[in-house]
Amino acid sequence: MPTRRIRLTDSSSLFSSYVISKNPLRGVTISAMRHQHRKSAKEIMTEVRGVRGATTVSVNSREAIMDATEELLNEMVSANDIDSEDIAAVYFTLTSDLNAEFPAVAARERLNWALVPLINSIEIERPGSMRKCVRVLLFLNTNQSQADIKHIYLRDAVSLRADITDAQ
Repeated sequence: MPTRRIRLTDSSSLFSSYVISKNPLRGVTISAMRHQHRKSAKEIMTEVRGVRGATTVSVNSREAIMDATEELLNEMVSANDIDSEDIAAVYFTLTSDLNAEFPAVAARERLNWALVPLINSIEIERPGSMRKCVRVLLFLNTNQSQADIKHIYLRDAVSLRADITDAQ
C-alpha cells in the first residue's frame, strides 16, 4: 500500500492531516500531523474604510499648505483613533490655485508617515467651486463600521459637507 495523505477540513480538530502507510514489518500505521492553527479569513479580516476631510488655506504658500494639512490630518487621526500602521493609503487633492507644496509632504515630514503610500492630485476646476482647498481621502484598515467613521471638515471647507459636520 502506498503512503496516502488525508487532509481534514474540520477546523476544530487538533490535527490537520493524517498519513496512512503500510509497512511489511509494521503493518498499517497512521500518523497524525499537527500544523499551526490559522485563523480563518473572517476572523482576521478588517474592512477598508474611507475617511474624508477637507480644509482651506488663506494663501498659496508652502507654510500655509503644510500647516493646514497637518491640522486636518491630526484632527482626522484623533477623531477616528487612527494608528499610522492601519493606514492603507492617503489621496490628497488641491484646487488648481494651490501649488506651493504637496500636502503629502506635510504627512511625511510632520506626522512621520514615511511608510504610508501618499499621492497628490489636482481637483477638477468646476465653476463656482471652493478655492484654496485641500481635500483628503484616507484609506483605513479598521473594524469600525462606516457609520462610526468621523469625516473632518475645517475652516471654510465645513460648508462642503454641512450634512456631515452638523451631525457631528
